[in-house]
Amino acid sequence: MSRHRLAALAAWTVITVGVGALTYGVAHAQKASEAPALTAADYVEIQMLVARYGFALDTGTDDGYMYADLFAPGGTFIKTQGRDELAKLARGGRRGPANVRNMSSLAIIEPSAEGATGIQYAEAVNFGERDKKTPTEMDHFLWYEDVYVKTPDGWRFKSRAIHGENGALKKPFVPPAAASAAQTPAR
Repeated sequence: MSRHRLAALAAWTVITVGVGALTYGVAHAQKASEAPALTAADYVEIQMLVARYGFALDTGTDDGYMYADLFAPGGTFIKTQGRDELAKLARGGRRGPANVRNMSSLAIIEPSAEGATGIQYAEAVNFGERDKKTPTEMDHFLWYEDVYVKTPDGWRFKSRAIHGENGALKKPFVPPAAASAAQTPAR
């Protein structure tokens, strides 16, 4: 590539990145002016709320009320609302301290007029039972869309919605060693 073309490409790259950064900055400035700032402690507390979600759901601790108490009064998970109804969600299926299946990423948190909003990727794995020789399988991948509010008891979910694939990955997990052994031709 000639020096002239390389210089032109570099200039267009700088312009494109600059316009993108300016657009992002203007959008953020507008959002930030409408919402009170979050402190570092707020971000940590919200991340801890999000981290407790999978554990509370998987274990069903306190008859499901550990899960329900992650929500503000009147809070919703999809269409489920109310402390007793939310607790029922954490009592269904395989639950208990040995059941670990919900894994998620850190949340991307933004201040909002209500408190904060967030999005987060999540996945669930159904781990097989060795004694029953059931396979481990990927269950679902999705992302959560959250609204967080600060209550007298700390940050809680006002609402949690899900988006994306749900329950369509019913293929058994095959460990890499087993997969490569299965593909190796017999001699």
